[in-house]
Parts: sequence; C-alpha cells; structure tokens
Amino acid sequence: MFDLLAKSILFVTSEYFVIAFVSVGYLTYRKQIFARALFLLLFTMLLNPYLKSIFEIPLNPCLEKTGWAFPSGHMQTTFCLWGWLLWEIKRKDFAFFALILMTAVGAALLHFKYHNLLDLAGAVGFGALTLLVYKVACTLLVQKNHPYLGTMMAALGLVLIYLTPDNLPHMWIAEGALVGFSLGWGASHRWDRGEWVFKKRFTVAAAFMGIIGLYLVTIPLKSLISIEGFNFIRFFFVALWVSYGAEAVVHVIHKRTKRL
Repeated sequence: MFDLLAKSILFVTSEYFVIAFVSVGYLTYRKQIFARALFLLLFTMLLNPYLKSIFEIPLNPCLEKTGWAFPSGHMQTTFCLWGWLLWEIKRKDFAFFALILMTAVGAALLHFKYHNLLDLAGAVGFGALTLLVYKVACTLLVQKNHPYLGTMMAALGLVLIYLTPDNLPHMWIAEGALVGFSLGWGASHRWDRGEWVFKKRFTVAAAFMGIIGLYLVTIPLKSLISIEGFNFIRFFFVALWVSYGAEAVVHVIHKRTKRL
C-alpha cells in the first residue's frame, strides 16, 4: 500500500504530469507565472547533473544502479517548480498544498531509498539558492523581456552540458524545451480571452491533441538520430506548440468562425 502511495506521489515529478500541469496553467491561468516557473524547472534539470558530477556521491548500493545521488534531482526540480509557484501565487491554500506536496515527494524518495536526508537537504539548499538568483534576474529584467529568459538560460545550459562529463539525454529535453518555450512565449499574441467563452477549453484540448500528435510523429526519428538530438527536437516542438501553436490555431479558427 505504501509503495503504491509513494509511486503515485512521485508521478507529479514525471514529464507527463509536468507537461500537463504547466500547459493547463499557462493556457488558462497566468502565462507569466507558469512560463517563468517552467524556465526555472528546466534550468534545474540542466544544473542538477552538473552538481552531481562535482560531488560524485554514488547512489544507494541496494538500488543496483549507477549514477550520483547528491543532490537529489527529483527533490531539486520539485522544490524549484512548486517553490516558485508558491512565491508567485501567494495564496495560503496553495502554499499549504505546495508545502505538503514537496514534503510528500521527499518522503516517497526516502521510502524507496532512492536518496537519504543529506541528498534531500542538498537539493533544497541548491534549489533555494537557484530560486533566489532567478528571482533577482526576473526583478532586474524588464517584464516584457521575460520570454527571452529561456533563451539565455538555454545558452547557459549548453555550457553546463559541456562541463558535465556524462551529460545525460534528459539534459537535452530541458535544452529543447527552454528554446521552444522561449520562442513561443515571445511570439504569442495577447488575445482577449473574455471575447470567446469557450476559448480556454478549446485551447487546452488543442494543446493536448497537438502534444499527442507530436509524440507520435517524432517516434520514427528515434531510430534515425542520436537520443540527444531526438530529445531536443521532440521537446522543442512540444514546448513551441504549447506556448504558441495551440493558442494560435484556436485564435485563427475563432476569427474565421466570427466571419461566417
């Protein structure tokens, strides 16, 4: 029973949940908040392997897996995503939920012995430091230029990939998504969401249908190019679609429908 509960909790750290959650938040709530949160999350996915390569603390031997444990990647990304949302949304009920969720993720990681308390503490410490630096950057940069934070972080991410001895394929997921989302958010138009009552639900539906389509269309690429190139291309287009494509398609359909 506890195994099932822990697995369910760790599902919130998976790419599927994060894509769905951020997509819905970006398209239906406030773009700026969820886009900035996603940039921080993706950059953390690039920073964490580099930090692990510095400390080189091995995983628990009982896992029978190779790799480094400190700081915990799952905990660091969870802390950065939900910590940033907690900071920006500033609602007591959401803050309570976010704190409970972050604690639950840590408990689940301990339950499966993926990490120990030191790994989790390191993740929270580095996550908090990253969050603070990112907050300063967001404050200093004019808000209209925030979409291009992703491009700057992607450039820094390339340096981290170069400096990480065994750069993992998932680092290229973050790199592709940073570039795609930055371009998409920068290109998005500010349409009047109140003008069309059903626009939000249509946009979310279009986003998810597009994501599924992109996952299917890119499958043949996996056997043609390297896993790093495959990850970059797939998640570049997924991020571009969510940040711009889905809303652009619904907007065009809406305009044509109004003319009829």
